Amino acid sequence: MPVGNRVFLKRELPDKELVKAFSELPAANVADAMGRLCALHSDIKLMSSPSKKMCGVALT
Repeated sequence: MPVGNRVFLKRELPDKELVKAFSELPAANVADAMGRLCALHSDIKLMSSPSKKMCGVALT
């Protein structure tokens, strides 16, 4: 099966402590440190008003 069409049923997740450490950093700083790879375009804006910050892992 081609690389782009594989389905992984299990994946390793980062430690909860690492995710918590990232929660203290501004998203733009993290994106800059990653060379802007895997970051949303700045034109994409939040459409709601959550009362809490969100930080976690994502499967994209």
